[in-house]
Amino acid sequence: MKKSILRLFVVVIIFSLAMISCGKNDEPGSKLSSEYDTGYSGNITVDKNGNYHAVYMRSIKNNYPDIQEKLMYVKKEGDNWQITELLNTSSTVRTPMILNDSNNHLHVVFKEGKAIKYATNQSGSWVFENTGYNSDTSVIFKINSAGKINIITSYENDLNFITNESGSWIKNKITDYSFTDKCGMVIDKNNKIHIAYEGYSISDTNYRLYYATNRTGSWVLSKIHDNEPNYNGIIMEVDSNDLLHILWVDDNDSFRLKYTTGLKIDGSGSWITEVVSTVSLNIVGQPYNLDLKLDSTNKPHIITTSHPKFIHIYKNGASWEEETVDTTSTSGIQYISFVINSNDDMKSIYQEYISKNSNLRFGFKSLVGSWQTDYIEK
Repeated sequence: MKKSILRLFVVVIIFSLAMISCGKNDEPGSKLSSEYDTGYSGNITVDKNGNYHAVYMRSIKNNYPDIQEKLMYVKKEGDNWQITELLNTSSTVRTPMILNDSNNHLHVVFKEGKAIKYATNQSGSWVFENTGYNSDTSVIFKINSAGKINIITSYENDLNFITNESGSWIKNKITDYSFTDKCGMVIDKNNKIHIAYEGYSISDTNYRLYYATNRTGSWVLSKIHDNEPNYNGIIMEVDSNDLLHILWVDDNDSFRLKYTTGLKIDGSGSWITEVVSTVSLNIVGQPYNLDLKLDSTNKPHIITTSHPKFIHIYKNGASWEEETVDTTSTSGIQYISFVINSNDDMKSIYQEYISKNSNLRFGFKSLVGSWQTDYIEK
């Protein structure tokens, strides 16, 4: 049986015209009006000049059933942050993601209601487009070597590939046997797509960890692991040796964090899975508390939460080591995203939720040193 759509996060969607407001700036670190929560669905990237860019969502508190949400953009140059409101809408804003291309132009994909929207500053100012397609889940995207956008998402249990490679937005269904809120995706050096997702088949209706690729020209699907990945997130990366890396949480093994690698982009090798932590991590019900990046030596770095801690886990030889980034004694830390720059410095944004108030925080660590944290918006 296909899983009920009720398993998704419940989102109230009210369709209305959106008002776009560009260039409205706030003072970083300043106190927001008490009517706002901030720091939802944060996502961060780093450009060629070492500057950091992030998108996230603000929401008016206690306004149900009316919705007023804002898509925010924040840029860090040196020690200075600049916060800009990109979108003010009476619909929901969900799962924004930001990347920069080879020309240092920024690209953002997000959902307004169920509609998949795209924004870019290629022209010098932010321009918005509606892709014309919908999503029930998170929206993941990558930029290929030609600067074109490749999106993976699910809608009505179809796993879809959406791209503007032809100049207009086109959708291609990969499979109708999927249910994944946050799948993993990479584009390899040959512009081929690799996806890790939660799926099943006609002959096997149990949900398992699956792999899809268009390496041969058409989509080919295969099973990675017999166990079911948790819907909170599957993360995928590819290293400089063309090896694929997958981070996921195992629903069938006490929600343990699993790390799978061994297959290369050309199909050679085989998948090998190991347990990252023997302790069940406190991520169930905590959205998007998981991220994976590789450093310049292809060593994996993981950030996640184990309440009340926000932790960094990394490979040290054959073993996994852990260190604390931040901690809170109350509701917790969620919506984590991080990047590693060319010097192997790590930067993260995340939401701190304390006493019914949410704050946007920034964590950073140099190659040699300990984690430091600060507020971006509170």
